[in-house]
Amino acid sequence: MYAVIKFLTEGFSIKHLISQLMTVVATPQWRWPLIIALSCSLLFVGQSLSLPLLEYDRGLIAQGQVWRILTGNFLHTNSWHLLMNLVGLVLLTQLFGRHYSQWQFCLFTLTNCVMVGALLYWFTPDIYYYVGLSGYLHGLFVFGCLDEINRGIKFSYLLLLGIAAKVFHEQFYGAAAEISALINAEVAVDAHWYGAITAVPIYALYLGWQRLTRQQ
Repeated sequence: MYAVIKFLTEGFSIKHLISQLMTVVATPQWRWPLIIALSCSLLFVGQSLSLPLLEYDRGLIAQGQVWRILTGNFLHTNSWHLLMNLVGLVLLTQLFGRHYSQWQFCLFTLTNCVMVGALLYWFTPDIYYYVGLSGYLHGLFVFGCLDEINRGIKFSYLLLLGIAAKVFHEQFYGAAAEISALINAEVAVDAHWYGAITAVPIYALYLGWQRLTRQQ
């Protein structure tokens, strides 16, 4: 018992923990995820200004405010919504982030977020407002699974099967009512579908580009 107490008080000090965390987040794989997390947090704190200017609003997009197709992904309905999405971002970065360069992560983020918003606008007219990273996170999950499968990591087949089952289940039965209550909004399951499915052609292009550059 004494050894455990000593470890908790000395070996596992707050200073040591902070030092370890700083070492982790200083690595390149965390740079853009941290920028996204900080941006989402700041937008949430200032949402009285950010929502009217940046949320996905079908009517205003039709009037020419097309930036909302992208920026709506980085806003959130409440603190629970923000927290769940940021936890998801952290987990996916830890799981897959070591495989990407900074520009690859940034390019995927911008492309997938734009495609989620654009597909919502074109194919889901009943969604008038949309905010949140969840569509993008589903895409990031699929992209990571495909990349690991390409690297020979067979376990990612199971992960890919799991996310596919989730997305298809939501298309037929919707999301859990408890989640809707928690985030104080209806879960946009179509955004999950669009984020996941568009990750496939994005990864195909990414893989083609890699092979092309290697040949050169």
